[in-house]
Amino acid sequence: MPIRSITLKSAVSALAFAGAVWFVGPADLRAAEEELPLSACADVVGTFLTNNYYLNSDDTRADNRYLLSFTDDGHVLLAGSAEFGVPGYQPFSDGVGAWRCLPSDDGAATFAAIILDFTFPTQSDRAQRIARVDMRGTLDADGETLAGTYALSFVPLDGDPLDDGSLTNRVDFRFDGSKVKAP
Repeated sequence: MPIRSITLKSAVSALAFAGAVWFVGPADLRAAEEELPLSACADVVGTFLTNNYYLNSDDTRADNRYLLSFTDDGHVLLAGSAEFGVPGYQPFSDGVGAWRCLPSDDGAATFAAIILDFTFPTQSDRAQRIARVDMRGTLDADGETLAGTYALSFVPLDGDPLDDGSLTNRVDFRFDGSKVKAP
């Protein structure tokens, strides 16, 4: 078996990786890469009615509420009460996206989701856009309420909403919500 030589490029790459592990720490790297199976967040599956609040205001309710539905195969559906539009925003469609289960320090069902929808032109703003909602939340221990934060951003209709660098007009919110249960 021939002896392989180490190239300068591979040696530098190995040193850079080792430096990253030392700087960030193994637990941080693991958390960045770790994702739990959706079954670990089974209680998230269902529909929730949310209250939405502007993140950096004194608990001022935003002009909308959501119906969020999480499926057991990783889809999330969003319907908003302000789909007709509110001051400063165009009307928009229902949203569809994906969610995943994340580890948490306290064992709570923690999730992250990306939801996309479309805006509709208005008399004052004729340019349609794609809206993106980046959401993180946690379900409480009894599985009845969830809370978290989300960011609403936009790209032009011909833009790539999955490219973080192309997102504009970000607004941050927090939310809480209750699970909708059948009678």
